[in-house]
Amino acid sequence: MCYYRNTNTIKSSLAGISVQRRYIGTGEDAAKRTMSIMSDTVRKSSEDYYVRRCAELFSPGKQSTLENLWNYLVSRIKYVKDIDGLETLQNPKLVLERIDTGETPALDCDCMTVLILSLARSLGFKTAIRSVDDLHVYGLVLSGGKWVSVDLTKPEKGLGWEYSGAKIIVRTLLI
Repeated sequence: MCYYRNTNTIKSSLAGISVQRRYIGTGEDAAKRTMSIMSDTVRKSSEDYYVRRCAELFSPGKQSTLENLWNYLVSRIKYVKDIDGLETLQNPKLVLERIDTGETPALDCDCMTVLILSLARSLGFKTAIRSVDDLHVYGLVLSGGKWVSVDLTKPEKGLGWEYSGAKIIVRTLLI
């Protein structure tokens, strides 16, 4: 799905894939709408049979599952920034299908967050989305009684790393 900050709602089709375009506004309103759309996508995707089946491949035990999900995904996806003025959100099931075919999907922070949270939530983990400065988002997963950051954009920092710096605005949305 593509969420434009400067167009009206339009439905079209690209290469046989349905694309939804929706105006989400600008600034704080756009950030809130984006998080809401992400939350809805995680809820729906976590109930998908294919997403659940993929998640179960990494579930020898709840504690190690999150680390297994993390390691699997960081070795099979790569980070790219959004196109300026365009917010994209890829369907987790379609991303997992691309990974299954050997492709290395390029995802922005929103897509990475929705992907790992959909997998974790399908296994019964509680999840949340955190936005920092309305510019960057990452996921949180309740594991072992504490919230663990799952920011896939900087895999070299490892599981549990959280964005730090001049945090002007921090929003957290429980899913």
